[in-house]
Amino acid sequence: MRQLILISFFTLISILSFAHGGEFVTINNVNIEETETSYIYHFQFKNINERALSDIRIDLLINSKPVQFIEIKSIKNRERYTDKQFTIAKDGFNIVEDVVQIEITEVYGKKSHWGGWHSPNLTFKKKIAMGRLRGRDWTTKQSNTLYSESYADAPWRMKKLDENGNINSIPVHCYIHDAHKLVGLTLQLDYINIRIKNSTATNFGPVLKYNMLNDAAFKAMFSSKSPNDPQLEIQEFKDASFTSSNDYTMDFNEDSDFFGDDYVEVDEPYYYFTFNIPATDLVGMEDIIDLEVTFSFANFTIDDETIGLRVFRSSDDLPSLTDWYRGDTHLHSLFTQNSAETGLPIEATIEAAKLIGLDWFTS
Repeated sequence: MRQLILISFFTLISILSFAHGGEFVTINNVNIEETETSYIYHFQFKNINERALSDIRIDLLINSKPVQFIEIKSIKNRERYTDKQFTIAKDGFNIVEDVVQIEITEVYGKKSHWGGWHSPNLTFKKKIAMGRLRGRDWTTKQSNTLYSESYADAPWRMKKLDENGNINSIPVHCYIHDAHKLVGLTLQLDYINIRIKNSTATNFGPVLKYNMLNDAAFKAMFSSKSPNDPQLEIQEFKDASFTSSNDYTMDFNEDSDFFGDDYVEVDEPYYYFTFNIPATDLVGMEDIIDLEVTFSFANFTIDDETIGLRVFRSSDDLPSLTDWYRGDTHLHSLFTQNSAETGLPIEATIEAAKLIGLDWFTS
């Protein structure tokens, strides 16, 4: 899906969202200019506190190996931005697969990790290296980070059976947040895959697929879908935007590009839905189930995101008392809008809360 095909020899890609700043300096406003033979990484060295600086070194690393550097003898007081660039020859370099870092390694001649920038695929590669993907790290991503982010969540604990003794489906909430903050591109959601396994198993089973169902039956498995709400900047999740597939759990195909790739464009702060894993996929499984949810994007600069979840199922209700109602007094939701915390939409939270055994919550 990630095709890098030249339309012209001078393409400019702006990717600002992967800077990691220090206390004094950082790298900002990275733009990649594509020519016939090279990629030119234009960037700004930012003097955060506008103080006089000297003996600065900025290194270019490819796959963690230093390949070039720039030295700046001095920067004057109040000089906030300094424009610089690195040029990388295309020969032997893969902009999709190779990890590019622009790191400030010396200030005042002192070596340290002063700040820098990395290409989008570094986060994914680091997770692979640390064993935090493919079912080894069972924590829900809940922190709020800069720019677009993808979340998956499910009840950490839930009732295994409904009031009629039938197996409950497992709701998996998928949520894309702040897609509008991507610079220079629009987020293109290609497909989502879900796999499950018993917690005692080493490997996941195959991708859950529903191509044998008719369209109405497949789309009945979705709930808590984001409405069209311009006032709250919520993008509508449309039934017509996706289908079942021979390859994926759900395949998004509302939009397409010149090369025939299909996807749905997400460009609002909030876009979400819940997919309910049906009881037919859960028959015979143990009470502790692991889930792997993968968001795949058609944008070649954005890596797939894989999130691991663990759900504990119980046939027993939580203990209760007459006229006593269990709840949560502190819960973040979609309406928590700050740089440190975020939460899921109210509709999805209600679905999960009922299965967990809560009677109420405040947000």
